[in-house]
Amino acid sequence: MLSKRMEGKVKGLKRWALVMGFALAFPLWAEVNTNNNVSVTQTSQTITIGTTQAWATEVLITNDSVSANKLFYRLFCCSETPAAATTSSIRLERGESHSYKRSATSCSNGYCAATFACATSETATARIVWQ
Repeated sequence: MLSKRMEGKVKGLKRWALVMGFALAFPLWAEVNTNNNVSVTQTSQTITIGTTQAWATEVLITNDSVSANKLFYRLFCCSETPAAATTSSIRLERGESHSYKRSATSCSNGYCAATFACATSETATARIVWQ
């Protein structure tokens, strides 16, 4: 049997452990969003990432094409105005992925949009995952 003083300390430690458990687990509850099967053609298209309440802090872009076609994309921070993707933009081969994470020096306000395009007469499928 514990003394009253020790019982109080044990209760305090249990409460502290519970609070810390919730605090550390909170990032696991973050919402993950996807935009699967974005059909990419020669004409550049813009995809909005996140919402005005919660812009994306991490983004994964994958070329999910069945064919060997590559796609081209541009990813924009919220402080930038989206512009068309062209064949001189970032190239993504079939099955390849690129990931981005917001930092204090890179897109500190988050990611808001991406634009996609393919070469003439090609199509591809993009998958975008963000949180």
